[in-house]
Amino acid sequence: MTIAVWIYSGAALIIIVGAVLAIRSSFSRDSAKSTHGVKPGHGDAVVSGGETAGRGHSTPVRVSMDPQEYAKALAPKK
Repeated sequence: MTIAVWIYSGAALIIIVGAVLAIRSSFSRDSAKSTHGVKPGHGDAVVSGGETAGRGHSTPVRVSMDPQEYAKALAPKK
C-alpha cells in the first residue's frame, strides 16, 4: 500500500470518529433530564377526553400541576 492510501484511510477514520463523537454528545444525558411543561405548583393542565356517553362532546377539565392540590382533589370528601 502506498502512503496516500494510509493518509486517506487515517483521515477517513478521524472523520468517522469525530462524527460519532459529535452525534453522541448531542444526545447527552443532560438533555434527557430537561423538564417538560410547567414546574410543580405553577399552572394547570387542561385535559379533554374523547366523546362521552354518546353526547358528541366532552368538557375540558383543569388538573392542578401542584402535587398538594392534586392530592387534595383526589382525596375522598367527608
